[in-house]
Amino acid sequence: MLDRQAALLTGTGFAVDGTTLLGALAERTAAGVLTPGGGTTHPVGVFTPQADAPFSANAAGIAAASYGALTLQTVGSTTHTIDLDNPAIGEAVQPASLRTANARELANDVTVTGELEPAAYVTELFSGDGTTAIFTLANTPFHPARPTLLSDSFVTSALDTQRWLITDPGAHITRGAGGLMLSGGTGLDGQTALASRDQIELGGALILEADNVQFGAPSDGVLTGLYSGAIQRPDCVAGWNVSQAGGHTVL
Repeated sequence: MLDRQAALLTGTGFAVDGTTLLGALAERTAAGVLTPGGGTTHPVGVFTPQADAPFSANAAGIAAASYGALTLQTVGSTTHTIDLDNPAIGEAVQPASLRTANARELANDVTVTGELEPAAYVTELFSGDGTTAIFTLANTPFHPARPTLLSDSFVTSALDTQRWLITDPGAHITRGAGGLMLSGGTGLDGQTALASRDQIELGGALILEADNVQFGAPSDGVLTGLYSGAIQRPDCVAGWNVSQAGGHTVL
């Protein structure tokens, strides 16, 4: 059943132990259903799950890289008392209402769409005249679309625990009509935080964007922060620092 589920996001890990990686993969596949056991405590240098591979293949890759094993426990059993002559006795189970369905139905015609791909290789020759400094190509070069590592518009009734790690001992992070809302905190740096479950490799070009942000007074915290360690200002390498100066909010 886990192999039939589509994993959410990537679950990429850098220098993380196998148990943590398996936990992240399990949360992506079926949140709250699978919890990895011990035996995978060795760290893995870099692990990126294959998007087109099932859960078992990615879990096996983690186990192999961390010299560990994945163990599963039974989910237990539930007994329903059924009395067809007197449905009021025990649980009112209606056999006629039970339905079964195939998770993967057969199809005669399948249409697959995807991102644009290069169609041809083109060679252009330019002749320099000693004066011209810019030579313009006849067509725009092909550039593959940059992947979105994390995106959330916060339109659901609850925060998505498959995307976010929530540290909120005072219940200050909530969802409202306007999206994500933060009302106060514990007063200590890093104790109230909403962080991505996935680590992000600082390579290439990264764009961090937060839309429609409104501040109350006073406000104090970090927006779209990237951290090299704990979620605290001393470990923040990039982001927006929100603070107060002379009664005004300063970014």
